[in-house]
Amino acid sequence: MYTNFFDLKTIDARPSVLTIGVFDGIHVGHQKLFNEIINLSNANNFQNIVITFKTHPKEFLRPKEKFSILTDIEFRKKKIIDCGIENVFILEFNEALASLNFSDFIKKLKKELNLKILVVGKDFAMGKNRLGTVENIKNLESKLEFDLYVVKPALIDGVIVKSSEIRKLLLDGNVTLANRYLNRHFVLSGKVIKGNERGRTLGFPTANLQVDAQQLIPKDAVYATKTKINDEIYLSATSIGSNPTFKDQSKSIETYLIDFDGDLYNKTIEIEFIESIREQKIFSDTTKLIESMKEDISKIKNILKEKK
Repeated sequence: MYTNFFDLKTIDARPSVLTIGVFDGIHVGHQKLFNEIINLSNANNFQNIVITFKTHPKEFLRPKEKFSILTDIEFRKKKIIDCGIENVFILEFNEALASLNFSDFIKKLKKELNLKILVVGKDFAMGKNRLGTVENIKNLESKLEFDLYVVKPALIDGVIVKSSEIRKLLLDGNVTLANRYLNRHFVLSGKVIKGNERGRTLGFPTANLQVDAQQLIPKDAVYATKTKINDEIYLSATSIGSNPTFKDQSKSIETYLIDFDGDLYNKTIEIEFIESIREQKIFSDTTKLIESMKEDISKIKNILKEKK
């Protein structure tokens, strides 16, 4: 359920420790912040809350700017709860919220959610024109009777983990490092739609995935993947690209499920990306393409066997 910010109501009588953000990807930095919230809520017997947004604020503030997301809102909510968070509020980012100054924002949190501890990262900013920086929020602590807790960023190999960095890695095809930043496998989910059925004629029937228009799609390549269907996991080979051998123009996401026989049309599936196998390339004829696909699948089986 999506909530208008001005309709928020206290979940129970306990004070709360909470955070606010998009949390696109739910990467290790977000997970570190959520762990701090859980520890603080347990130590003080507070309820813990995460406030996030149905769509990225950039989509509202800069509608002409193309922007891709790592996770849709339903997947994001599920992952936040999986981290151990009790309560997740999903807000519509609209004109009223965008124009609210940060002090009034915090007063609202105090009134409706009994805010006692606000947990943020060091680069956090909230409210109109993002004037609610850590420094400015800290000036309100005694006046509004809450504590500000600032969490240090998560580092991997000396690099600060950010959603923007993960987007760059995926667009470069580096799913291995992106997965380290996420502390899980990157996932594309969506409905299986009708394709050109060329894979079936080649002996490798594929599921053609339709994803949200805002969803970030990794670099064109062939990937070792695992595909989830109704809680069943299948080893799979996933190709992203425009099928250059056949001079197709539109990009597609096609996954071949190893040792699967069934109809997937209109079913929702999740594809977990494990490792990039090779870039897309043009083959001189279908025989060479089929040989390459067989090699890809053999290689993928070995990779996924090792990474069970």
